[in-house]
Amino acid sequence: LESENRALRSEVTHLRLENALLREQLQRLQGLQGNHDVLPVVIPPTPTPTVDLSRLDTSLVTQIASFVGTSRELLNLALTCKSF
Repeated sequence: LESENRALRSEVTHLRLENALLREQLQRLQGLQGNHDVLPVVIPPTPTPTVDLSRLDTSLVTQIASFVGTSRELLNLALTCKSF
């Protein structure tokens, strides 16, 4: 019984040493893999285009107004311009 007890203790010591080596190996491998956390995607805001209305010529507005006869035509023109 005494020899069996020594054999089991020796095996436990051997297994503990093997576990320690495997833990070290696992830590090294995890360190080599790096950090693979998912980072948020940052999309910078696009600047809002501005139009300087002070440079708008009144004759241009008059010409557009004379071209557009009804509110339906004006709507169609606006929708066409919006697509560009």
